[in-house]
Amino acid sequence: MHHAGTGRDAADGVAPGAGRRARRAHRSAVAAVPERPPRSAPLA
Repeated sequence: MHHAGTGRDAADGVAPGAGRRARRAHRSAVAAVPERPPRSAPLA
């Protein structure tokens, strides 16, 4: 995964302001639950 300045682009339909935040949460969710896709994980 590359660290680009556009976090909102990397996020899956996440708020532009929570782009970076969602990215971090996504990584944690994916690492914790690899069988569940990041899109299925609750963003809010």
